[in-house]
Amino acid sequence: MNKLFLAILVLLIINLFPSGVWAKTTTPASELKDNRQQQIEELRQRVATKAAELREQMKRVITGDIKSINDTTIVITTKNGDKTVLTDENTTFIRLGAGGRQKITLDDLAVGNTISVFGQLDQDSGKITAKIIIAKVIPLNIDGKVSAVDLNDGTITVQTPKKGLFIVDVETYTKILIWEKSKGMQKLGFSKIKVDDRVHVNGTVPAKPKAGENRLSANRILVLPGKAVGIVGSPTPSSTPLPSPTATPSATPEI
Repeated sequence: MNKLFLAILVLLIINLFPSGVWAKTTTPASELKDNRQQQIEELRQRVATKAAELREQMKRVITGDIKSINDTTIVITTKNGDKTVLTDENTTFIRLGAGGRQKITLDDLAVGNTISVFGQLDQDSGKITAKIIIAKVIPLNIDGKVSAVDLNDGTITVQTPKKGLFIVDVETYTKILIWEKSKGMQKLGFSKIKVDDRVHVNGTVPAKPKAGENRLSANRILVLPGKAVGIVGSPTPSSTPLPSPTATPSATPEI
């Protein structure tokens, strides 16, 4: 009786659950290969995404004065101490000045230049590999009297009360203005500047000036009322109030 009952139970199970259910399921080799390939591709994407995130985190922008230049390495002094900047064939060098944006090379930089560095930080060494280096031209203002005018060389010589003589280059972009009481600020031709004129000059020092030479490339020359008496800085017999020169705004790099 028990054997008969067991046989009937086995037959019922077989009928209710076809043999395919009990068979071991196998995955074709091609499907396994596709799955592995998909997993590898997903891993690659995750690695690439992580690397991009790390590169973004390591981006740095620093500004400072050049302390030393050695081959392809620049050391700059910043408010947070000295920083080492590495350059290579992929580094772009730019100088910003009154003449606009100019592409330069590493050889055009000099100790004392102010630069901004855009690059990647190596956390282990603390060094920055530069992608872009922008050299900023710092404007300088001088006041003095014109002691010489050279129309052929395109220069004027200005005697200042404390800084000595300056040779001022009149560039194509130089604005020359004169302030007159009755007319206000007016444009003036270079040939109209005369010896003993009182001038205010806004300009920039050459990146690599000659030793012992004070030289400026003029952004603007403002001729002031009245003639200078002796060394400028002495009182000038004129009751006309002088205009306050407008500060030249510093250029903002566009990257």
